[in-house]
Amino acid sequence: MAKELIAAKKRERALLALKKKRLREGQLEQIDAYLLNVEQARAGGPRSAVHSPMHRRCIATYAAHL
Repeated sequence: MAKELIAAKKRERALLALKKKRLREGQLEQIDAYLLNVEQARAGGPRSAVHSPMHRRCIATYAAHL
């Protein structure tokens, strides 16, 4: 997308697209790390944070980006 914007002489929009992409990738990495921690906590015992609202929001956010 950024290449197309640069070709169309829209440098500022291309830079914004790259920033957004980098932000999304960072968020997905954070969600992956969180999910890994949740899976490990779940394996540790029945009173884990698996059922928390935060976990459900992270799962929904992660699924929306797939």
